[in-house]
Amino acid sequence: MTAAHIAHNSDVWLHLATGRDFVSGKYSLGHDPYSYTGADRYWVNANWLTDIVSYQIWKQSPSGSTLVLLKAILFAGRLPSYSGSASRTPPRGPGA
Repeated sequence: MTAAHIAHNSDVWLHLATGRDFVSGKYSLGHDPYSYTGADRYWVNANWLTDIVSYQIWKQSPSGSTLVLLKAILFAGRLPSYSGSASRTPPRGPGA
């Protein structure tokens, strides 16, 4: 169960805080409210929707167990796309 463990890195808390602030109206796209040195630079948050969804899930289950379960289910759903990929013959280019 590779995906069924609690994340202990700070990115989880950054994403949850971003989701919380977005939902409460304290965050707007384009600036990083958590950076002192980069406050004047444009910040592209490519994960804003995931941040919101993750926060909403975490808010219902603050222990994090629901997020871990969801991550494990999503990971398990991707496994079929990885099976057999190593046994495929790479395409041959022109003149090969």
